[in-house]
Amino acid sequence: MPGVIYLVQPTHFDVQYEINPWMVGNISSVNKLLAMQQWYNLYTLLSRLGVRTVVLPEAPTNCPDAVFIANAGLIINNDFFCSSFKHACRIPEEEYFAEYFTSLKYDTYCLPNDVNFEGAGDALFSTDGKILFLGNGLRTDNKVYEYIRELAYKFKTVQLDLIDPDFYHLDTCFCPLDTGYLLWNERAFSKESADKIREIYTLDKRIQVGYEDANSFGCNAISVGKSIIMPLVSDALQQILRSSGHEVHCVDMSEFIKSGGGPKCCTLLHN
Repeated sequence: MPGVIYLVQPTHFDVQYEINPWMVGNISSVNKLLAMQQWYNLYTLLSRLGVRTVVLPEAPTNCPDAVFIANAGLIINNDFFCSSFKHACRIPEEEYFAEYFTSLKYDTYCLPNDVNFEGAGDALFSTDGKILFLGNGLRTDNKVYEYIRELAYKFKTVQLDLIDPDFYHLDTCFCPLDTGYLLWNERAFSKESADKIREIYTLDKRIQVGYEDANSFGCNAISVGKSIIMPLVSDALQQILRSSGHEVHCVDMSEFIKSGGGPKCCTLLHN
């Protein structure tokens, strides 16, 4: 069960630029009332499942993607590693998130400007907390992980190279579940990285997400014990998950997918 999940309301959410393939053709297309309702449905579902949630103060108007708080940074123990965004249009979010988490008495670390890092979107822990999986190649530089290692945390780091621009963050194609299973989209990874994943997760624990479900952000899921919160995915995938002992809760995230995000993108976990 997650310790606390942070969220940001989509008050100013919209597609205002094109920095990933999902945004192309969707400028100003977001139904803002529907987006707020979809976000609220996610928020209430988390609460119903017993998750402690904290909603941040309203983001500045020049931060339309702040709702995707997974990219805000990475929380390890009481340390907050603030993101250093690749694209200039998201840089205003850095100050907003750094100030908030500093106010909560986290030890906040800001990376050098020449090091790109997009937070928990590209950094996911294994269920037992012994491995930090690190996405690399599209939005985050591998140099950031050397910085994290210098702090001598007691976990192993496994770098995974992302090769498909449609799946530009690790959490769009890779989801360790609390039950020890893994949701993943193999085609998003280099062969070498896919082989690393197979070495860690046995065949019976790997749940391959097919093309259509992957493009519906099926891997961008939130694991809460045996429950999985995910976008609208196929009955076939839901059945696979249920047959392996999971409870599936689908939420419509259509407005957020226009910008390249799903339920996991809208949350930042601190265990």
